[in-house]
Amino acid sequence: MSRPANGPADDSAAAPPTTGGDLVARYLREHVDALTDAGPRVRDDEPDAVHAARVASRRLRSTLRTFRPVLDRAAVEPLRAELRWWGGVLGTARDLEVQRDRARALLDDLPAELVVGPVRARLDDRLDRGYRAAQREAAAQLGTERYRRLLADLDALATLAARAARPPLRRRADDPADDVAARVVRHAFRRARRRVDRAAGVLDVLAVLDPADGHAIHSSSATAPRLAAALHEARKKVKAVRYAAEASVPTVGDHAATLAAALADVQDVLGAHHDACELAALFRTTGMQAHLSGENGFTYGLLVERERERARAAVAAAQDVWATASRPRLWRWARR
Repeated sequence: MSRPANGPADDSAAAPPTTGGDLVARYLREHVDALTDAGPRVRDDEPDAVHAARVASRRLRSTLRTFRPVLDRAAVEPLRAELRWWGGVLGTARDLEVQRDRARALLDDLPAELVVGPVRARLDDRLDRGYRAAQREAAAQLGTERYRRLLADLDALATLAARAARPPLRRRADDPADDVAARVVRHAFRRARRRVDRAAGVLDVLAVLDPADGHAIHSSSATAPRLAAALHEARKKVKAVRYAAEASVPTVGDHAATLAAALADVQDVLGAHHDACELAALFRTTGMQAHLSGENGFTYGLLVERERERARAAVAAAQDVWATASRPRLWRWARR
């Protein structure tokens, strides 16, 4: 049975893992294979290939941190550093791809009379050209010794973990799988909650100071750099909990899957906010450049406001999806 490109594997045919080492070894093998399989697709610039490779890299890097209770830190930290490098290479291409596709969709939705001047050509030239260059760089890196060594080291790590070798596993890898799953998810959730609370504090300040509406976040405030940074940090921590919950599915079952799905909703909303802030800034900069070149900046202003409004809507939605994902009944299995 095939698995979703960006979701946990279907382990219904496999025996449930009995130890924490079994649990992490299974997740490592799944995503090492996913990362390896994505390489040729990235080289060929297949649709969604860069995204798939980036997600696999992020899942692996996050797992090597979140499952530190059962993984030898000295054995995995060099791999985390290399995964960060590879994720950065992929991230440049992926971010430009997302911005390009979003800009095209926004312009397609505008009435023709509101697209004043060579807006489409200017944006597409900037974003598509940037994506093509970044994709070529990623494809070139696939042929380097550094990338080949990363894949070889990840494969060796997953193989040794499956053999219960020490290192990379630690003594606590012998603990029951459900106990390890509960522990790592619980600890990751605490880190995420602290970041969410910090972002909420920033949001409260902005809402009070906003002269337009004393208690509701305004579109112009939704892209404030301090708020954007706080929500982005919260998203990264939420993502870590989600991945830990996904890794726990083979031993915990539906409870972990339900939690992972709820956290995915939070991650999606916070991701939309981040993307909107980044794109609003890009539209503003491009519009200023167009103005200095003698072009009309009207359409760029419309695009900036569309993204500010998307950011505001994401902020409002984030409070609801986080409230859902943090409901006590979803976490009962992890509170041992």
